[in-house]
Amino acid sequence: MRINKKSIFMICLFLVVILSNFASAEEDLVELQELSRTDVNTENVDSRPLVEFFFARGYENVTEMLGGMDDIVNTIHWRIDAEQEGLDWPNDDANIRAGQLDVFEFPAIVINGELYSGEFSEDSIKSYIESLDSAQRIPSAVEVEGIVQVAEQSDGLFRVIMDLNMSPRSDLPIGTTANLILTENYAIDDFGRSADNLVREWKPETGFALQQNNTTDIYWTLTDIHLEAAGVNFNEKSRGWQIQIVFFNEFATEETSILSVHRIELNPPQNQIELTDFLIFIPILIAMSLIIIVILRSINNVDESLPEISASWKDSDSSRLIITIIAQTKAIQLNKVSAEAPWKIQGKVKAMSIGKDSRTSFEIKFTKQLDQNVVIKIGLEIEDLGEWTQTIEMPSKQRF
Repeated sequence: MRINKKSIFMICLFLVVILSNFASAEEDLVELQELSRTDVNTENVDSRPLVEFFFARGYENVTEMLGGMDDIVNTIHWRIDAEQEGLDWPNDDANIRAGQLDVFEFPAIVINGELYSGEFSEDSIKSYIESLDSAQRIPSAVEVEGIVQVAEQSDGLFRVIMDLNMSPRSDLPIGTTANLILTENYAIDDFGRSADNLVREWKPETGFALQQNNTTDIYWTLTDIHLEAAGVNFNEKSRGWQIQIVFFNEFATEETSILSVHRIELNPPQNQIELTDFLIFIPILIAMSLIIIVILRSINNVDESLPEISASWKDSDSSRLIITIIAQTKAIQLNKVSAEAPWKIQGKVKAMSIGKDSRTSFEIKFTKQLDQNVVIKIGLEIEDLGEWTQTIEMPSKQRF
């Protein structure tokens, strides 16, 4: 008798399911605290093409591109090289799934169970999806209803419990498996690379009726051991988690191997980045905004209050400079006028008051005319603003 690779896979799959049921016998003794409960019904059916992306280093742009196509495809992200890169992300499931699909070169894109061989561009993938005929599209062949719970054990570990009933809409082929795929909506690795819908845990299940309208009550669990090994912590802040129940036809030939997809959002309260987390910062943001507004208004008020000061050489005398001060919205007291060396002012400028919205001019005489710029410092006291020093720099009259 000839045994092919898929037959070996199915035998191993049944052994895994049986052993996992034995391994979970002691788990019911652990006390559980429910974190969330999600109803499952027809609204969870996802008919978008299922895209499985097997990542390879250097193809981060493909990850970003597929993330932007969320409106037309349902993408899950397998990290095939996590262990080689030293990441704590699981990759054993990714390697098993790649072997099941006969995918050995990466990166790779699989659409509805078939290896995509076109260009890794949005236009090419869209064109491929549009070309799928009815036999290659997901038929939504199974009805699934029930409840999915996220629970925390007394030892701090987690469990996902699915209490469901399933009814095939048509006879399902022998070899149909229900694959429980736990994904993190948005994950970032140690190198800062992001992954939408990163697969954290994958568990194939059997033991349900394949005949049309034959309902099976099932109770499936993602155990604490598997979730801990996959790095799942529902108490950590993230952008959310989801379970996808994907029914695979392991022996499909011409038709699609994806029979039905049901996507269930998990919402443990500790997990979600809630609006309340953001609301904490709103008073701080308001206070900062008010401070900025006050500062900007103060700057604007100062600008409006500062006087306009200009200077010009007296035509008939190259050693005399005429200074004009125009007060704005504040009254001004002129206290002192001085020149930076080597220029020297002859005599002393008298202090004077200048009312708001008025102007005054006065002249200063230098002891000697020099062939270099003159810098004049004018000491003022402005109403409500205190003391200010304004500076004017003028070219020497000899340079005109």
